[in-house]
Amino acid sequence: MRFLARLRRPKSSREPPNGNPLGGRPRGRILFSTPAGPVILTPKGRLAPYATRRTPFLDLAPLFKIPDAQEIMLRVRHVGGKDIVRGMLTTSDRRYAVEFSIDRFERVVEEIVATTGIPLSLANPVVMFDYDGWRIELAMPTVGAGEWSLIAAKLRKPPDITHYGEILAARLVTLSLTKLCTLISGEPGSGKTTLLNSILLKVVNLFPQLHVYVVERAAELVIPDDALNVSRRIGQDIWREVNRAITAGRVEMLVVGEIRADELDFVEAARSGVPTLATIHGPSALRALEAIALHARRVLGPITVPELSRLLPVHVEMEKAVGGNISRRVKTLLISDGRRLAYIYRRGIHAGDQVFTDLISPYDTIVGASPEDLYESLKQVFGITRKVTGASLGFLEL
Repeated sequence: MRFLARLRRPKSSREPPNGNPLGGRPRGRILFSTPAGPVILTPKGRLAPYATRRTPFLDLAPLFKIPDAQEIMLRVRHVGGKDIVRGMLTTSDRRYAVEFSIDRFERVVEEIVATTGIPLSLANPVVMFDYDGWRIELAMPTVGAGEWSLIAAKLRKPPDITHYGEILAARLVTLSLTKLCTLISGEPGSGKTTLLNSILLKVVNLFPQLHVYVVERAAELVIPDDALNVSRRIGQDIWREVNRAITAGRVEMLVVGEIRADELDFVEAARSGVPTLATIHGPSALRALEAIALHARRVLGPITVPELSRLLPVHVEMEKAVGGNISRRVKTLLISDGRRLAYIYRRGIHAGDQVFTDLISPYDTIVGASPEDLYESLKQVFGITRKVTGASLGFLEL
């Protein structure tokens, strides 16, 4: 690649310290004003940045400075002497198409590499890094795909757990402190990690005496600086850290950033009696259990999905809807009754308190109180003054 020989080359004196190196501003109206320059809505209905301030992202900089921006997905192809940048930008409530041209995208890559020191090379053509509040994946063109690719997600503080509703908040925190495993499933970008982080922050805030052990492949979860009783381990070999937490870490609550269906050590961790929370990619609780059971049969022999659900009894399903607006929400909360999964929350409707407490009453909590008493205490914390009435919402047959 042309840029490899120039990664450490001093910046050209022809590049102005300020202002868009391309000169001409795109035609259209200003849709976003940012410290790095405006973002224009062109007559074609596409976003195009106009950089007026130098940052490592150069021409792309205004896109990263939109206050409400959450995701940026770009691909770059060389066409007719120009590099054409196309993709999507997502804010908190909608998604926009992006399309503009620049003289040479490799110049942007050179600036990013020189500033961050990321190890991008032919031997390492895809890198992930954090910069200026964003988590970014940058990929070089390959023989099969002659395009640069940039995917970025804004690192944001998760909302308070009450963002999902006070009743759901009280029940999720109760379950996270009960000696059970809670598995949060959903497709990529559906808000699994955000929900997990909201639960973690509330537990750390309400019960600072608990020793919480967090294991992640990449540091995605936000942990308060003053959370003195939280141990954090980062690395690809997460199961070595999980086993260390169970055997010698004096862990009282285990949080695993993400598991894969073939990582069966998680089943053993969930069986340990330590309250355990994790996320998994999958469109539903049933699909997640089926995938784990498929791998478990290869190692453990015959095991059915209902049997597995008794080891992994609590499931939260997240969903993402992409239309005119972008929404991420909790779709369902389910708890195993030993044979099937009972719906405790389903698309905005809650089962009654009696249904919920009957399902969790056989278990103990890590804080000494019974699950029923813990739940009643948390209802007061979240300002719930009434008893939640209602019948069962039905079951998910396994």
